[in-house]
Amino acid sequence: MVRTRIVNKTEEIMHIKVMSAGGVPRLSYTVSKGKHQDIYFDVTDSYREYRLMFQDAKKTELLLTSDDMLTYGEVKVKYQDGVTEMSKILEPVKHVPPGLFDRIIDSLCLVFCK
Repeated sequence: MVRTRIVNKTEEIMHIKVMSAGGVPRLSYTVSKGKHQDIYFDVTDSYREYRLMFQDAKKTELLLTSDDMLTYGEVKVKYQDGVTEMSKILEPVKHVPPGLFDRIIDSLCLVFCK
């Protein structure tokens, strides 16, 4: 699992919709202004799109892909001079939730360690 942090630097609520490869919405997140949302992504999952949307129609809908999630550790979204901008920040180390690695190894051991 990798983690990407999406930071809302705009002055309004941001909605993140997670779409499957077929364009079907799977999950959604709401990020208050000035807050962030950590999204965990399983590297074995199929292609996903992350649509960042705002209620203000003037703000452009932004798109992240599962490839972006594997590459960038943090994405900052801001609205400046009438334009919605996204800055992607490389992060050399991806974070795994505490205990996840142990649970994966334990699960694999149940199958293969007989």
